Order: sequence, then structure tokens, then C-alpha cells
Amino acid sequence: MRLAPLNLATQRVRKMATHAALSAPQQLAQRCRELSSSPETRAAFLPFSVAQQTLGYVSPVFAGKLARWPDVFHVSETAVVLGGSEASVEQRSAAVADCMRQLQAEGVITGWRNELLPVAAGFGLAPELLLERAAAPFFGIRAYGVHVNCFVRSPHGVLVWVARRSMSKSLWPGLLDHAVAGALPHGVSPQDNVVKEAGEEAGIPPELAARAVPAGVVSYCAVGLDWMKRDVLFAFDLELPPEFMPTPTDGEVDQFSLLPVDRVVELAASGSYKPNCVLIIADWLIRNGFLTPEQPGYLELCDALRTGDLR
Repeated sequence: MRLAPLNLATQRVRKMATHAALSAPQQLAQRCRELSSSPETRAAFLPFSVAQQTLGYVSPVFAGKLARWPDVFHVSETAVVLGGSEASVEQRSAAVADCMRQLQAEGVITGWRNELLPVAAGFGLAPELLLERAAAPFFGIRAYGVHVNCFVRSPHGVLVWVARRSMSKSLWPGLLDHAVAGALPHGVSPQDNVVKEAGEEAGIPPELAARAVPAGVVSYCAVGLDWMKRDVLFAFDLELPPEFMPTPTDGEVDQFSLLPVDRVVELAASGSYKPNCVLIIADWLIRNGFLTPEQPGYLELCDALRTGDLR
């Protein structure tokens, strides 16, 4: 659903170019590009195979740590293969979990979530392995998540609900975030996950959260020294009543703020948001006409929203 016609906020977003060296699309594209790594960087990683399928990528550094368990992982100079090709998904998952618990105890893996992600050849396909969320980046699996653009219509234009992450978060503490967002765990659909996360993070009741409209996907591939995040994020749009106020409920958010669109653009371009949120925000701005083809960098930004594999 496209928001109705361009208002004062839209005009201010378009005029941002007059107050900065780069236009709004150029600034946002730069942030999106910073999130994704070059193919040359990714090439240093080893294929991670499960049941004769390449389902992820492992850094040589992390592969060295996995070599401690030759009965579980077959590590060579060219690949990491999960043993037990004839084993069940449950047996494979249990064997890997034991190894990951040891790495957690040693401080290699932090931010343990007790949340299992499916490791599969594609979205919706049967998983070959279930992996603890905190360990997922070390195996470079394709992971999925949901991000919800929560907005309000007001006499002054469209306003956006913005969350500030708790300082106790293990990743990106204190940065801005979507009011509702979360990884997609095994066995939960995107729409159901929106309802679950909306209640847990923002106190949004199920009947209201269920109004969220699916609006497409973005993707990226980010690489660190010993990890790779190949993420696909499902975008949802949720119009909230003007009188409704999200409430922090699970300790992951310090506060919620209601901001005009042009301020959200400025914050996203300045690096104030958790990096992957910028892709979802930019996609929403494009879909609703807050950014237009006449602005420099428009196509560059469109191209930067899906740099990771979708299948």
C-alpha cells in the first residue's frame, strides 16, 4: 500500500541534496554498500557442505576451530563438510550443538539465544540442520528475518515509530532500530513471526500486528574476519492508530520515538541505525515515493537493496 501523496516531509527529503554533498539516495546507497562485502572478500571462505549440498561458508579461522572435532566436521584446505550424511537432522543438529556449546564456553561464540535457525537449500525447504542463531554467522548460512515499518498518519504528514536498542544488547547496543524486527526461527512463518515479535518487543496486540502487510524483501552479504552474514529480510508495513504507543516489553528496546520521515532519512544516512535497517528503510522510502527517480543516486540505491542471494 503506497502512502498518500507526497507531503511536506517528502519535499524536505527531496531537498536534502541542497544541504549535503550527496543526495538522500546517494547517502543511503553508500550505507547499504558498506554493509555488503565484495566478492573477492567472500572468496576467501570455504564451502560448508551438509548432505552433499553447499549450504554455507566458513572462514579458514573458524574452520581451524572446527577441526578439533573430526568426528563431526571434515575440514580440508578446500571445504568444511558436516559428517554423518546418513544421520537424521536431529542427530546432526545435536552433534553440532555440542561443539557450539564448547565454543560458547570458551568465549568464541557470544550472545547465545537458544533459538534455532534452519539450514536449508532455500526458503521453505526442509532443513538439513538446525543451528543456534548465535553460531549462524560463523557458518555463513542464509538466514531470514522480518522487519516492520511501523508508521502513523498525522495532520503533519507520515510519522515513523523508531526503537532505540538496549545498551545491554550484545550487538549494536544503543543504535536505532525498527519498532518490530527479528530473526526467523525454524518452524515459524514470516507473518506469524511479525505478530510474535510485535508483542514481545513493542507490546502490539496480535489483532493489530496481524494487519501488517508483506511488502517484499531485501538482502545482503556482510563479511568479518571469521563470519559471514547472508541475510534475507522480509519487509512488512504496519499502519498504527495515532493513539497507540508501542511499549518496551522484553528489555531489548530502551525507548520508542515517533519521528517525521525526513528525520528518519537523516538518521539512517548518518549511521545512527543498526546497519541492516537502512535497507528496509530505503525500500520503504522508494515504494512510497519519498525518494524519486529524479534524485541523483536513485538507481544506485535500488541496486544496493538486494546484493545477497535470494535463493
